[in-house]
Amino acid sequence: MSIRYMIHACPQRMWYVDEFLLPSMCEQGIKESEVHVWCDTEKVGNLKSFIASMVYVRDNLPDNECVWHLQDDVIISADFKTVADRINQMAYGFSSARFDKRNGNNTGLQLPKEAWESFQCVCIPNSYAAEYLYWFEHPPTGNRFYLYPWTNEGKCDDTIWKIFLRDCHPNDLVLNVTPNMVDHIDYLLGGSLINTDWRKFPAVSSYWKDWERIRKLNRAIDERNGLKYENNDPKYACYSLRRNYYPHLKVSLASLLHHTEFEKVFLLIEDDELPYHVPSNCEIINYTRNPVLPIFHANSSDFHTNACALRVAHGRILPDYVDRVLALDVDTIICDDLSPLWNVDLTGKWFAGVSELMGDYHPYGEDYYNGGVILHNLKQQRADKADEQMIQHLIYFKVLYLDEEVLNMFAVPNGKAVSIPTRYNECWCDGYTNDPAIVHYCSISEWWKEDKPRSEYWREWM
Repeated sequence: MSIRYMIHACPQRMWYVDEFLLPSMCEQGIKESEVHVWCDTEKVGNLKSFIASMVYVRDNLPDNECVWHLQDDVIISADFKTVADRINQMAYGFSSARFDKRNGNNTGLQLPKEAWESFQCVCIPNSYAAEYLYWFEHPPTGNRFYLYPWTNEGKCDDTIWKIFLRDCHPNDLVLNVTPNMVDHIDYLLGGSLINTDWRKFPAVSSYWKDWERIRKLNRAIDERNGLKYENNDPKYACYSLRRNYYPHLKVSLASLLHHTEFEKVFLLIEDDELPYHVPSNCEIINYTRNPVLPIFHANSSDFHTNACALRVAHGRILPDYVDRVLALDVDTIICDDLSPLWNVDLTGKWFAGVSELMGDYHPYGEDYYNGGVILHNLKQQRADKADEQMIQHLIYFKVLYLDEEVLNMFAVPNGKAVSIPTRYNECWCDGYTNDPAIVHYCSISEWWKEDKPRSEYWREWM
């Protein structure tokens, strides 16, 4: 039987191919003999490995057939085989708004210049292999693609392939398949040979429909990595906010309590009560009765308030029996069970959070943690007198992002912070996954309005 599928893998991700991707293909009736796993055992990188795979196709597979080429960091759709069986031409089965900004809305049959560029799932006629190899060595308009610096790093196989199509098959129609046949999940798997770190800006499918498949896979990978969903430890959460955010607290709190069972949720507010009923496992603390900062301090402003500073002082404000607490901004919506966070190893650490993209702003180390979702290890913070250090700094020194800034300032250089997956704090500026656990409307004004990014998550709980 001829090969119909080729999985392009790096050694670091063979565990996923063997344990998840290949079995999921076989579950749909694809025979293992139809799948060739092309592993970059020599660690030459994406581009050279892809060229070597084209040599294999040219020398071993019939020209009149096509092969679906999959990357090692995808999850297939529930109807992947059904769709693949119907296609026998050059086709793209995945598109991401991040990769395909210009051609993202071009679905169906397109000329190569309008085709997608994302290389996570492509159907390539075998006859193209010989053409591509010759073209790569003798490009008709010169070695222009070598001008791309990332080419020499072993990247750019997708961009170079699209240039090949435009050069050699400019009038052949390419099929952009929707809904997408795969989604890109490298944010769940960790780094590859070239991109060794976890991707902080996920490039996910623009046309994905099988949300539950990602959720199940996410849980399976979490449990494989020791992040268990079953946890009987008492769970505590905390919001701290000003009076004008009370209506938004009601929405975020409802989503939180729907997905996870909490022993208690502490609401640090400016009054003794809220203008609406709150569940019995919520405890209101009026922080104005015992402010953390004096009225005038180095960071006094309308935006930077005591409510913000409270998030570095949970160790002194909350009861001593609270060893671990999840601190949340009020502009968050919870979309999944948060129990796995209570299995994160915080031994010797002050907190766990999601490291965000800050451009060149990494003054305290390689990571900078967004303060909107922080899992505090209060036991360690109390032992290290962390709150005293951070509060004193806020009183006497001006900082850019108040509580978030001092958390990073004191914890990151001393190895007191640990990263958790992006899905536990998805900010619009850092990209999305298709399975968020917490959506955070960081820096989005009036985020509840229908025209705002991902407002559908918020409006579901209004």
